[in-house]
Amino acid sequence: MILRQDLFAPITDRAGHEHAIQSGEEYVRLGGNGIGHLRLEWLKQRWQWRQDHDDWNYTHDDQQNKEKEP
Repeated sequence: MILRQDLFAPITDRAGHEHAIQSGEEYVRLGGNGIGHLRLEWLKQRWQWRQDHDDWNYTHDDQQNKEKEP
């Protein structure tokens, strides 16, 4: 249950983002459901975007990528 809560917690900083990805990977490994898979993929895509753009400022929405959070 805690893994699911960590996976779906709001992301407010880089460490929290990384923690959510780690929790999501463990959640999926243990047989988590479909929405967990979607959330994990979204988090990984967002991480990659932030890494590519060197944008770790979580106080604003990036204008380059307006994907909705699942």
